[in-house]
Amino acid sequence: MVYADIENLVGIELKNTFKKKIVNILKFDSEDEILSIKDVTIFFPDPAYLSLRFFDLPFGGKKAKDTCEIEISSEEIFQNEKYLIWTPHRSGTSIVIIYEEDDYVRKLLGENRTILFKPICLLDICRRFPSSIACDISDKTLSIAFSENGKIRLGFFRYAGVDDIKFQIALFLSQKSEKDNVRFKVCGSRYYIFPFECDVIKPSDISQFDIDDPAYTALICAAEGKYPKILLSQKSKSNMEGILTNTLQASIFSFASATLFIISTLTEFETEKSKSQNLTKEIYDISQEVLGDVKIVDPYTQLRLEYSKISQDGKLSNFPIFLEFVKGISDYVIRIEDFTAERMEISAQLKIREISYVDKIKENLQNSFDDIKITSTIRSREGDSFIMRLTGKYKYSKNSKLESGKTSEGTKQ
Repeated sequence: MVYADIENLVGIELKNTFKKKIVNILKFDSEDEILSIKDVTIFFPDPAYLSLRFFDLPFGGKKAKDTCEIEISSEEIFQNEKYLIWTPHRSGTSIVIIYEEDDYVRKLLGENRTILFKPICLLDICRRFPSSIACDISDKTLSIAFSENGKIRLGFFRYAGVDDIKFQIALFLSQKSEKDNVRFKVCGSRYYIFPFECDVIKPSDISQFDIDDPAYTALICAAEGKYPKILLSQKSKSNMEGILTNTLQASIFSFASATLFIISTLTEFETEKSKSQNLTKEIYDISQEVLGDVKIVDPYTQLRLEYSKISQDGKLSNFPIFLEFVKGISDYVIRIEDFTAERMEISAQLKIREISYVDKIKENLQNSFDDIKITSTIRSREGDSFIMRLTGKYKYSKNSKLESGKTSEGTKQ
């Protein structure tokens, strides 16, 4: 079996003999040479095509999967994406990988080919060295992972230099609750540029193979390690293809159904387009009327939140909390992609233009929110912006301006 790293154009080939396993070191001239190998397992090479979501749930299995599917399907930005879900058998972290299935991704998802996500494989290093954070620095990307009391976190970033690596690792560390006695275990082709104190992990440190080049450590983890089996793969073809090939009657029926569907769709397209434009204008007008002088970042997202009236016991609804949140971030975000508020705790996903805006947003929100944590920041697929996620708790007191649902201008219904 061949395991290959497309980004670094290296690989290993494992062979089983009667006495022992043999590993051969491979080097390639191009990505196409790797993809031409039959039954090859590769690392997904580009984080621009992937987004990650983590759900720390008190249950696992099918119940956790259903919970993740409901959460993902409710978010408009992911409705046109492909995603896969891994859940533990019991409680712990459920992981969702959302990926954009364009021409390049379809090229990778070929037949007889397995695609692994490198940070998942690094969890094998975390298992071998408890309280450690595993990191692989390749030519263009940085992969990082840790496991803590059933909680899993993974990261996959492009970096421009050492300063970029420092910033990304600092953001990643904010997700770890136990920061004492943490050791970095580092591998990869550019392990030597890691900017913090660390231990270099070579294949010979975790396997029987006498290989001292850290560029092959993640490949050995992929081949022999223990980690969640989260694999990107091409969806199986529908049985309809065989039916249409072997049954003329079914072929005619399918053609007629498809034709009727196309005619119906074309007829209704202009009508639906006009409705959509009118609805968008109406959403914007209502947002402007309700929010007043507050800058409208994303009308649909802002009005999509449930607007609950203030309850009799004086508890705050989600909408005033969201209004206070918008005031803190409106000068720096392109779009709010997700926002939830429950029991005074918030979580949000924002699209920002500059990486430096992360600190400014956090500083602004501290006026109204406690315990602000930046849980992740990745470059967007377009490459011209960043996607950041954060959590926090609303500062509520009897002296709050939002008490009883009232702003300084009065209560708005």
